[in-house]
Amino acid sequence: PVQRRTGSSDDEEPRRLALAMWYVFDKELEEFVPTYQDSKQTSRPDSNSRRKGAKPKKVYDPNDPAAPKELFAIPIPNHMKIDSLLQSMGTYLARKSQESRSMWKVNMYGEDALHVLFQDHSAMFSLDFGIALDESSVTEYADSSVLVERHTDGRKPASLQYMLQESVMLHGVLDALSKLILEYVKEDEERYLIKEVEKARMTLPARRA
Repeated sequence: PVQRRTGSSDDEEPRRLALAMWYVFDKELEEFVPTYQDSKQTSRPDSNSRRKGAKPKKVYDPNDPAAPKELFAIPIPNHMKIDSLLQSMGTYLARKSQESRSMWKVNMYGEDALHVLFQDHSAMFSLDFGIALDESSVTEYADSSVLVERHTDGRKPASLQYMLQESVMLHGVLDALSKLILEYVKEDEERYLIKEVEKARMTLPARRA
């Protein structure tokens, strides 16, 4: 299922406000955006048991320069808890942020998404968990996905440094997702998911290190 989005949609303003929050340089404003670690401390205690229906993928105006660019979607096995995967990936990305000396800043967005902002504020990428797969991609194993998108402010493209570092981070994201997801699948599912991960890896502009 696809939910069509128009310029007059009621939720258009919150999306732009969220983007604006990521691109501010005022430190006093930035502290109102909770980090992943802060958000995790306030998460619901029963979140690990939550498995929701797949969320429809949003469709943006193709003429909107600030519309996110879809990079890839990795299927989530139907029997896997989405919140468990989200928390594991949040912990992984927070650790990578520390290792990179805060080159990246990881934040929760809503209940089911992680936003990863680059230090030069030229762009960020997001991981949105539980997004419905395209009808042609739905299988007996999975009907939802982790959708990965790139965001800019629409006024200038992502910097060259961002693009290079994004590829490094996303190769790591694919490795981490593979490890977490493949623990939950059988042989037939494993072949299918490995193929999907490698297909996503081929879309990245820089090769795996």
